[in-house]
Amino acid sequence: MKYWFVILLFAASSLLFIGNAPAQQADNAAQTLEDLRMQLADLDDDVARMKVRQEQLKIESDPEHIRRFFAGVGSTDPQAMREARRRELQAESDRITARLEQLSGRRTRLESAITDAQSRAYQQSAFQAVKLGETDRSLFPTGGRALLVTTVVLLLIGTIAFVMLMRSQRNDER
Repeated sequence: MKYWFVILLFAASSLLFIGNAPAQQADNAAQTLEDLRMQLADLDDDVARMKVRQEQLKIESDPEHIRRFFAGVGSTDPQAMREARRRELQAESDRITARLEQLSGRRTRLESAITDAQSRAYQQSAFQAVKLGETDRSLFPTGGRALLVTTVVLLLIGTIAFVMLMRSQRNDER
């Protein structure tokens, strides 16, 4: 019985200290902002690589370069081989152009998300600064939660008192 009493008392008292963790929220906003900036940096790297490859394709698509590409290859129809190579390079260039357009849209969305995250991080830091100036009451219940905690604690105390009263009456009867 002693153990149940201790456990119930501990559970009831722990309800008193349920509160928000605003410092974690601020860390989350800062972490989100950092993650978004990293994604933007990765995106910039991808765009740079794509542009370099597109420039290489421009050079490789030059008719003289295609002719030199097949210089050591013997064929009955060299014109068809050169045309196939030109189409292959053009297809790759078109894929890169489409990918660059996708990355451009993604960049716009990331920049918007970064702006929103910066705003949230600023608001949370401002809220934290205001909260630091006040007494931190988040550890103590307020409003409906205080009523609920009080009710639970009183019910527990009443139940324990009733059980103890019943046991003492049984012991008196013996």
